[in-house]
Amino acid sequence: MGDFTNEDIEAYRRERLANVSPRTINLEIKVLRMILQRAKCWGRLTDGYKPLKENTRGPGIALTQEEERRLFETAAANPLWEAAYLAALVAVNTTMRSVEIRNLRLSDVDLLNRTVTVRREGTKTDAGCREIPLNDVARWAFARLLERARLLGATDGEHYLFPAFRFRHTKGDQPADGAGYDPTRPVKTWRTAWRSLKKAAGLPKLRFHDLRHTSITKLAEAG
Repeated sequence: MGDFTNEDIEAYRRERLANVSPRTINLEIKVLRMILQRAKCWGRLTDGYKPLKENTRGPGIALTQEEERRLFETAAANPLWEAAYLAALVAVNTTMRSVEIRNLRLSDVDLLNRTVTVRREGTKTDAGCREIPLNDVARWAFARLLERARLLGATDGEHYLFPAFRFRHTKGDQPADGAGYDPTRPVKTWRTAWRSLKKAAGLPKLRFHDLRHTSITKLAEAG
């Protein structure tokens, strides 16, 4: 017990972070702390130990069928929410994260074979790189997104499915290069439209990531 150091704890945390959440690691270290306290060996480690910062937003939730219906009926009614609407349809039908959707390129979408490919550079981990089959709703949403991207100037396979709005990328004295979109860069966010949409649908606390939870929950329930 007396051989434990703060460096040992830090090395353990780094290794575990590749597989579990900070909350899980903090609970594991709490068990170790209780053991070391019982052995009267924890006092010398106290000053050098700080728990990992945890996600305080709470666990993800899954939408009910009624909530999902209300969300998408509301979204479809306002053209200004088109990007958020289609992105949400993709998320709830594919399990894709927001960052994965935003980093998709035109060549990643294969409507003929009904698949979408998540590249390694567009996801969080190696496990996130995957090919996802498309159901009818996801295929319809991607068809709409491809058409939208072309209207915004995305023509090459390496262009982004969600082109960036040029104004969002201007700082200081840099010229805006006119209005329009830049298909060589992905959109940073659709937060404004998403906030307006979920509020209008009566779901003000809904997070975009909850759509992934909804998709995974439905898959699990379906076996």
